[in-house]
Amino acid sequence: MNDTIDGIETLADELGFEINDLRKSEDFSSIIEYCVSLAYEHHIQKEFDEPPKSKNTLYLWKIHKIIVHRSKQHDDKETIAKFMTHSNYQLPLLPRKVNCSGEKLYKLVRPKSWNKKVIEILIDKEKVMLYIKQTEQSINSQT
Repeated sequence: MNDTIDGIETLADELGFEINDLRKSEDFSSIIEYCVSLAYEHHIQKEFDEPPKSKNTLYLWKIHKIIVHRSKQHDDKETIAKFMTHSNYQLPLLPRKVNCSGEKLYKLVRPKSWNKKVIEILIDKEKVMLYIKQTEQSINSQT
């Protein structure tokens, strides 16, 4: 059991969560959800080659999955946007290309509000996978 807790704390630190606050917040359940979904989506469903490696990209993937789930419940994009707003889901940080002498650099920006356009972007698995990759590049270039 101690190895499991140590592993969770190490994983939380690697993803960018505050270890001291881990047991006091939703972050702990995010780490557990990450472990279970990673095993299922990566090893069984082959959803992605490279799993999310940070708190930001984990949240982006989680939001994508929520939006896809709502879509499968036959909610339209406007209804999903209202649901995300009323449920107080924070908008994820999304990468935006920054012009910098030919290099592919990205800065992370948060959309102003939940709307049909944001839902349209985040329901698209290929776009989300690209955003995860670009977000990881952005995070790595800042360190």
